[in-house]
Amino acid sequence: MDATTQIAAHLERLRSEFTERGWTAEIQRRPGKRPRLYVRNPHSSRMSDDIVCDDRVFRWSWGQPIGPLTEAPGVAEQIMYVLREVGS
Repeated sequence: MDATTQIAAHLERLRSEFTERGWTAEIQRRPGKRPRLYVRNPHSSRMSDDIVCDDRVFRWSWGQPIGPLTEAPGVAEQIMYVLREVGS
């Protein structure tokens, strides 16, 4: 399995975590770039981000690590916490 396919598989596992929780998440593939997972709070479209990963961790769009690839449920919870509505 090549690196792009592995990345897509990890992002797919994370995407599943969001859809189970009722959040919008879709894998975006762009020619010449690594796949990304676009995540959006269903109650506030302004609260969204692209999540990327490497061979070890999921990362925010600006590069900061969120958590290991083996912890998709916990990573999803962290992302949801950051992208929550103010006052939630």
